[in-house]
Amino acid sequence: MGRKGGLPTWQSQVEKTVQRIKKRSTSRFLKSRDVYECICIFISDHLNKKYIFSLGTIGLYYRHLHRFSGWLQESEHISDIRRLNTACLRKYFSYLDRERNYRKSSLEGVQTSLMRFFRSMKHRRLIKTNPCKDFHISARRDPTNVYI
Repeated sequence: MGRKGGLPTWQSQVEKTVQRIKKRSTSRFLKSRDVYECICIFISDHLNKKYIFSLGTIGLYYRHLHRFSGWLQESEHISDIRRLNTACLRKYFSYLDRERNYRKSSLEGVQTSLMRFFRSMKHRRLIKTNPCKDFHISARRDPTNVYI
């Protein structure tokens, strides 16, 4: 998960990014328009609220959101959080479902991470509308894997 006796790699990356944001900020509130920096702010908030989520859950959020950020930059060429919309989310979930073959339960985990992230960014007033608010995934179901 990380280095021996130290912080997990993702956690040290988040802390370095948050420190960079703090150095250039004149406000006491962390603000950024870059998607990856917003993700680091979100993760840092959760790391500071001890005992709400486990470190494993926060790490899973980071992995989902980091993968989303990377996909945005590669496929959609978007780095500004204000340019995200529901169409981007639909394309991303289509990519995860069709190309990466994510299971429905995995897609729901990604959706939960994104929903909490966007809710936090709206609360911080970094975005005007939450693109995940009315978004529901419709993943294909495997007819041989139906629970009765």
